[in-house]
Amino acid sequence: MNNIRKLIALTKLLGRFRNPSSGCAGVTGKRLVSEIAVLESLERDRIRFKSPLFGKKVEDSIIWRELADLELQEIDEHIGSI
Repeated sequence: MNNIRKLIALTKLLGRFRNPSSGCAGVTGKRLVSEIAVLESLERDRIRFKSPLFGKKVEDSIIWRELADLELQEIDEHIGSI
């Protein structure tokens, strides 16, 4: 998955967390805003330094942490509906 797709996916998630009816706004939404800003900054730095691997570990950490968090939230929602 390239960086643009990752940003689009996180932005869609952010929309979910900004939706007041989702009950997920607040801390999670703020964290996503912050992490999207970091990813965008890394992308600009890669272009500026002409280094496609610049900040790759940080980027991967952010993406995987958010994916794991979403999986846990889906499990919580599923358990809550039982």
